[in-house]
Amino acid sequence: MKKYVEKNRFVHAKRWFKAGDVEECNSFRDHVPLCRRNENERCDYCGDYVDDHGIMDDGSHSERVCPGDWIVQCKHSGFFVISHDEFMRDYEEVV
Repeated sequence: MKKYVEKNRFVHAKRWFKAGDVEECNSFRDHVPLCRRNENERCDYCGDYVDDHGIMDDGSHSERVCPGDWIVQCKHSGFFVISHDEFMRDYEEVV
């Protein structure tokens, strides 16, 4: 993962588009059994099919990852998901 900075706080981040892009992010399709999901269901946030999404699950809570979202790793607080627009507004790459 590349390094990015937010208001003098360094983080590692990678943009997620599909299963396998970020090791810590599981495929929604693999995470939720077929009997509990509708393959034609659309995401409330981005409008894409839910099956094309990922899931960040740390055991205590899970968070849906839309294609194009960023997975951000903080030194002390683990991983979190942020939309592309928010990421571009709040972070800049460390060169």
